[in-house]
Amino acid sequence: MNATSIWLTLAVVLCILEIFSSTFYMIAIAIGFLAGAAAAAFKLSLSFQIGMSALFALISAFMIRHWKLTHLQNKASDIDNEIGQRVSIEVWQDENHARVRYRGSQWNAVLAHDCQRSDEGHWHISAQHGATLEISNKQPL
Repeated sequence: MNATSIWLTLAVVLCILEIFSSTFYMIAIAIGFLAGAAAAAFKLSLSFQIGMSALFALISAFMIRHWKLTHLQNKASDIDNEIGQRVSIEVWQDENHARVRYRGSQWNAVLAHDCQRSDEGHWHISAQHGATLEISNKQPL
């Protein structure tokens, strides 16, 4: 097995392991291994292969970290923007659960603890729990 095959095998193994971790950092290291494979394909020295691998892995890891920080902050602010928005009741499923229309699509909703089912009035989002909206007929503050 030549050096290029070893680098490529390591990259594939990390990509498979990434499926189970979902952090994307193993992909960054795999990108580094691909850079090492490219250096090995050009018959460069082992120290240069390792250096290229480390450099590309670090650059990839920093890019992933930057992407995660910017996107996670935006998600948190998006959830805050949902609070207080008006929804319309499509159908009641039981006394505490309903399907509501919000932003052109249907969502599962649960009544806030201080509310009771009513077919009249305006409903507002008071919280969000995953893909379920908590709704209230009291005006948000």
